[in-house]
Amino acid sequence: MMRTKQKAMQNHIKKMQLLFEEADTSEDGKIDLDEFKEILADSELKAWLGAMELDIRDVSEAWELLQDDCNDRSGGLTAEQLVLGVARLQG
Repeated sequence: MMRTKQKAMQNHIKKMQLLFEEADTSEDGKIDLDEFKEILADSELKAWLGAMELDIRDVSEAWELLQDDCNDRSGGLTAEQLVLGVARLQG
């Protein structure tokens, strides 16, 4: 059971890292709100996230929820913050 959860988390991290790399068009190591909106405008990506049980209907609200755990509130998300935030939103 524990091994299955660990494998699922590793898979989740890999997927979120790919998402981050695609979204970080400025290549500054963070995703800002504009980059987040741009990547979520892609219907294929929204379907992929939906398959991961993450249905984002309100991009600004999702952004705020992802930002909730960030202590620096710099306006951007690092890859690690994205991974942790998405995992938290998934439950």
